[in-house]
Amino acid sequence: MNTRGYLHGCLDLFPEVTMRRYGKTQRLEEVERHVAGMLKDGRDLWEIIRDIHNNDEFDADMFGFLPDQIEKELKETMWHRQWKTLREEELLRQLHGVFRQIEPVSMVLRFIDPSRYGIISSPVATILGVRPQRKATDTYQAYLKSLREVGRERGFDRTADVEMALWALQVGVLDGFLPEAQRGTLKESYNRDVRLRQMETRNLTMHLFRENTKLKVAESLLGTDVPLAGQIAGIEFEQLVGKRVRSARSVRRGTTLYDLINLLEPSRLRPRLHRARAIRNDAIHERDKVTKEGVEFLIEMARKVE
Repeated sequence: MNTRGYLHGCLDLFPEVTMRRYGKTQRLEEVERHVAGMLKDGRDLWEIIRDIHNNDEFDADMFGFLPDQIEKELKETMWHRQWKTLREEELLRQLHGVFRQIEPVSMVLRFIDPSRYGIISSPVATILGVRPQRKATDTYQAYLKSLREVGRERGFDRTADVEMALWALQVGVLDGFLPEAQRGTLKESYNRDVRLRQMETRNLTMHLFRENTKLKVAESLLGTDVPLAGQIAGIEFEQLVGKRVRSARSVRRGTTLYDLINLLEPSRLRPRLHRARAIRNDAIHERDKVTKEGVEFLIEMARKVE
């Protein structure tokens, strides 16, 4: 099975994985069908939410119980009856303001519009490399962006199907809820799925740089990947030197790092900065020469320039 098609195989196994994981098959398609009928009849959003929670085909309470006061709060909002006209970001913000958790928000949207939404869960977030951001709605939008990207690349018509396929992959295959006979080929396909791994790495890296300075990221990598730490610190060192010099004087474009350091004040720092430059060159061009002590010194000098 090729890496494009194996995720469709995981989607087919979703009902079985839910049975093995929860002891009951979660029939999400039945809830979808019922919600679609309610939408067609023009039912209120609150009625739809309540119906999702009361449907025996799906255990909605695993994503949070439905307190009675939410109905009152929802009905009192200005947007309750006009929710279909809201932009995605605004709809997420308003729903999160009522539920105060992103999981039930994602569940409601998944049943209202499975073509565009999926339920957020830790198994799928793990595969995608999506980590919590400061705002839960931002986390969910990053999650949706990755789901939709996988959907376009792998021939899925709906975001919800991508989410279910990845959930079955993580829980059923990687976590071992499916028998070995069913897991073997799918796990091999996942291990060959370079594109999915690249997405995971990209999301994790973006999260690291969003939450930390580049020098802090380099420092955190010293215990696991010294050459990569050196590359990150080296690039940041060069940029900081250039920024510091150009803020003090006019320098022509293309000036070398060597010359930039010779223009930097105070001059007493220059010998140590040139030593850091040599470490930076090794980190960029000759990874085998990089040492942990050297990168630590490079980070120290980058901070002095900063």
